[in-house]
Amino acid sequence: MTKDATQAPDRFPEGEPSIKNVTIALERAQEVALARAEAVRRREAEAAQAEEDVVRH
Repeated sequence: MTKDATQAPDRFPEGEPSIKNVTIALERAQEVALARAEAVRRREAEAAQAEEDVVRH
């Protein structure tokens, strides 16, 4: 990022975010990412189980 881009007045229209707010946002993003990954793992396990059930019958 260029110096001009980092100093653009419209970059943070409400002012620079605090470290606390950035940390909270990162924690929330991590929670969402972990939940999505778990959902994918669960769907893959269910699909594998369904495929195994079809093969057995």
